[in-house]
Amino acid sequence: MDQIAILMKKGAIEVAPRSQRGTGFYSRFFLIRKKTGDWRPILDLCSLNKYLKKQSFRMISLQDVLRLLNRGDFMTSLDLQDAYFHIPIHPNHRKFLRFKVAGIHYQFRVLPFGLRSAPRVFTKVLAPVAAHLRQLGVQVFPYLDDWLIKARTTSKAARDMETCLSLFGALGLTVNYPKSHLDPTKNITFLGAILDTVHAKATASQDRRKKLRDLAARLSKRKSASVRT
Repeated sequence: MDQIAILMKKGAIEVAPRSQRGTGFYSRFFLIRKKTGDWRPILDLCSLNKYLKKQSFRMISLQDVLRLLNRGDFMTSLDLQDAYFHIPIHPNHRKFLRFKVAGIHYQFRVLPFGLRSAPRVFTKVLAPVAAHLRQLGVQVFPYLDDWLIKARTTSKAARDMETCLSLFGALGLTVNYPKSHLDPTKNITFLGAILDTVHAKATASQDRRKKLRDLAARLSKRKSASVRT
């Protein structure tokens, strides 16, 4: 399976020790097709998540961003590639993140998507990075792998982007350039909203509107099915 080879190359998974095969916790592994036509590997951690304590933590919200944005602000954004893969799993705990494909036993070496604690862990680990940038005068709004930066002038926005890229590079954080917006702009998409600082407004992105329409359609079908039964 090509996706297994890709995950191995990225250092995200490893073959489980022969002496430990069949022990630990195994989850279902499968692929789903992305909008681009590529395949996304999924480790179904629903069963494992039942044993994990749900811990509350605070993430930045769109309302937080809107409250701090000013008319005329320049914005840029950074997207972290394979964001969770930057967080290693302790060797003693990898046995809980196992799966089997074509008779071969694997385990994750890094934080997998879908783990209940993953968003909290990632947010906590990256919090000092955001704090350091703010100490340098960079106004940054991190939401997991999506980071928004704002400044009052285009030159300051460009300098702040260079500061972020330099720090990310020093820390080994990989930037997904196609999904990032490096050039200062007054119109940018962030957290499913199109932020427009020229007219001081925010509107739902096309992708967000489609998701809302799809959700409404599913809810309508459920309601209709419930009425019939």
